[in-house]
Amino acid sequence: MWTTSWQFNGTSTLACAGGGRVRARIGNYVFGDRIDNAPDVFTDFPVMLDALDDGDFDGRRCAAFAFIETATGVAVEGDRLDGEGCPVIVLDAPAIYSR
Repeated sequence: MWTTSWQFNGTSTLACAGGGRVRARIGNYVFGDRIDNAPDVFTDFPVMLDALDDGDFDGRRCAAFAFIETATGVAVEGDRLDGEGCPVIVLDAPAIYSR
């Protein structure tokens, strides 16, 4: 399972879990500095962020979804994110959306 989240205070997380535990995690990717030592499962994610301006926070959030889509093959449709506090859980297929 993959998850990404960000909060109004600037904290953010991208994580991969399996077998009942978090396997790898990157924190503070939206407002954070360059990610130099990403876990192997995230090898291409810092490259995606490097292509964006430091202040492109929406772009960084979108990059997290694009990375998850690439890693899982499951597309997350934009209308699934309308409103506040709308979790999107990406398993194998299909994506599950709940309010």
